[in-house]
Amino acid sequence: MSKLALLAAVAFISMLSSCTKRYVTEEYVTEEYYVTQGATLIPVKLRAMANQWKTNGTEGIQGCYMYQTFKMPEIDASVIDAGAVLAYQVEYLDNGAARLNQMPFLLPYDGEYGTVYENIRYDTEYDEKDKTGYLTIIIESTDYMAYPRTGDMDFKITVVKP
Repeated sequence: MSKLALLAAVAFISMLSSCTKRYVTEEYVTEEYYVTQGATLIPVKLRAMANQWKTNGTEGIQGCYMYQTFKMPEIDASVIDAGAVLAYQVEYLDNGAARLNQMPFLLPYDGEYGTVYENIRYDTEYDEKDKTGYLTIIIESTDYMAYPRTGDMDFKITVVKP
């Protein structure tokens, strides 16, 4: 029995010593932008009026959402290339305080057939032709319905300009 155990131990050690570890890494290239004087933070307050929401698509079918687009001269080519745009939905609490919900986020909403969740997000773009930046607030519910807003919604936007 001891010869069998010794043989098994030798075979096991031989098997372990012949294994080699292989690390696989992917190469990637990033561009580095250096800002010598720092970045400029530009705070912007937006109000999405309850009666100004537009609907894209057909209600009840995937891809239906509501949106509002705002012209934003603060967003230029440098912001798109090397800066950033941060967006928050401002939620006013019963005690008068305000809470910032970083976008994108899910908001529960009482829909026609129970609670649905709305994905509130944003898109930014810069039009080279007219040299204008745009920010679009998008609300897409999990049941793809366009629920009418009962009140205006406030947003805090911070443009990080290099």
